Amino acid sequence: MAFEDDLARLEELVRSLEEGRLTLEEALDAFNEGMALSTRLSDQLKEAEQKILVVAAEAGQAPRVRPVPGPPGGREGTDS
Repeated sequence: MAFEDDLARLEELVRSLEEGRLTLEEALDAFNEGMALSTRLSDQLKEAEQKILVVAAEAGQAPRVRPVPGPPGGREGTDS
């Protein structure tokens, strides 16, 4: 599956979970699938970052790295 397809599926799962209309078993299945997708997406992003670093190094340039803003609403990295 392509990165974009995986991301769309993850977003669909999140919406389903947030709506709260799934049975407990369906919610657990959706959560497990979402975690697997999240891991796969993260791995793909790390791989892409490494490729960018290699290409930049081969071109004799240091890539400019800036922090990526978190999701709207500040949900990332909260301990609640």
